[in-house]
Amino acid sequence: MNWLKKGTKESFYRGSFHILLTSIVRSGFGFLFWIIAAKLYAKDDVGVATTLISTLGLIIVISRIGLDQAILRYAPTGDRSRIIYTSIIVTTLLALAIGISSIVVIDILVPSLSLIKDYWHIFLLFLIVSSMLTIMASAFQAIRRADLSLFQSLIDGSRIGFLSALVFLGAFGIFISGFLSSLVVLIFSLLLFSRLNIRPRMIDGKFLKETFHFYSGSFISNVFLTAPVQILPLIVFGILGAESTASYYVSFMLFNLVLIIPAATSTSLLVEGSHGKDLKRTTHEAILLSFVLLIPIAIALLVFGEALLGIVGSSYSAEGYGLLCVLVISNFFAIFFLNYSSVLKIQDRMKELVICNGILFVLLIGLSVILLPIGIIGVGYSWLISYGICSIMIVLISFRYNRR
Repeated sequence: MNWLKKGTKESFYRGSFHILLTSIVRSGFGFLFWIIAAKLYAKDDVGVATTLISTLGLIIVISRIGLDQAILRYAPTGDRSRIIYTSIIVTTLLALAIGISSIVVIDILVPSLSLIKDYWHIFLLFLIVSSMLTIMASAFQAIRRADLSLFQSLIDGSRIGFLSALVFLGAFGIFISGFLSSLVVLIFSLLLFSRLNIRPRMIDGKFLKETFHFYSGSFISNVFLTAPVQILPLIVFGILGAESTASYYVSFMLFNLVLIIPAATSTSLLVEGSHGKDLKRTTHEAILLSFVLLIPIAIALLVFGEALLGIVGSSYSAEGYGLLCVLVISNFFAIFFLNYSSVLKIQDRMKELVICNGILFVLLIGLSVILLPIGIIGVGYSWLISYGICSIMIVLISFRYNRR
């Protein structure tokens, strides 16, 4: 296990590569998972399962309260064990509290998902495991061991193997498949923590107090940024129904193959900037690398996307290909928005970041509600318009600051 202690001085490109490869593996397994689920399960079951997983994902987003970003910002120069385990404990307890509250009121908020009550124990266990894993992934990235996140994603691919055995459970068979694989990943991650000398610690109130400004700002901005990914399936479900939700979700999973590019470079930019690398140069490297990687992948998806969706089913390609094309094009704007968001975090300009992400959230959700009656492609148009406006805005803010 000596290899775990090597490579602590990853370059920006190496870090970006590992984060990107991790995301590709995760998205690839995710897309394959939903292809097989669509073949084995009824389309209504797929639609319900995607909504359940989106609900769990939304709780995870809210319960991070910015501590996943605080790890990336402060673990490079602080007490790793103290920072990481404080974040794990606080966010997991918060996720559990929100999860219990959601189960209590689910009949009122989303009656069609009341089946959660029949499997409440699995739902809460999945929530706890997922909460811990998201913080652990940030921890690996923060200590320049993003390659270990890749191993997490490879092991998580085991969820595909559980699908066929759980068909009799319907929509919850898909959900439990994800839980079982995540449990395996958690055990693996805890073993890695031990080998990396990241030891359990109690909650450190001093760390929480000292970094409150950063992680609270990160929390609000990240909720604005990531919550739409979890909210939009719920909106599609409510307006267009379960079948359209299934088509939307599968198309969005394929879109993740390009969305992960600016997400990976911006995360690596944040880590390297927190380690003290030249910010201007690293930002330019991040944007250039994003374009170099995105252009060929975007072309491939525009050409072969319809055929890939057709593998899942003809109804998925008929309804989802137009959405996929618009989402892919919008990602060129996301390159600027996500990378300059990392710049604002490194410079501790959280107020400006919150404003930019708040405008993005309002535009994306509002336009989606307005445009969804024309079909799920309405979400694509909303994504394109919102990221186009906000990317111009955040770049102008950054340039204006640097000229002071």
